[in-house]
Amino acid sequence: MGKHPLGCVLMFSVLASLSLVSFAACLVAEAKRSKKVDLKLDGKMCFLPRKSDAFELGVAASVSLCTAQIIGNVLLCASYWWRANTRKPTKPTLTAILLAISW
Repeated sequence: MGKHPLGCVLMFSVLASLSLVSFAACLVAEAKRSKKVDLKLDGKMCFLPRKSDAFELGVAASVSLCTAQIIGNVLLCASYWWRANTRKPTKPTLTAILLAISW
């Protein structure tokens, strides 16, 4: 990734956009969550409507965030292993620190 700055910028843009999609979906899902007036009483049982837009948006947010995490971690690990072949690191590198912070 160090030899191709355009590829690095492209991957960073993809990761940033996936993270922003996840953030926006979380905010919209929180705004559309089930309210107290949506609760229905059927004799002794209470229930919420089956279809929930908030649930679908929450799943979309989780999928995009997990995808961004997996892609980012694969890139960090690949970069770490490629550099490890050329030299032996004696102290924790920036890649290892970023990987630990990301989770």
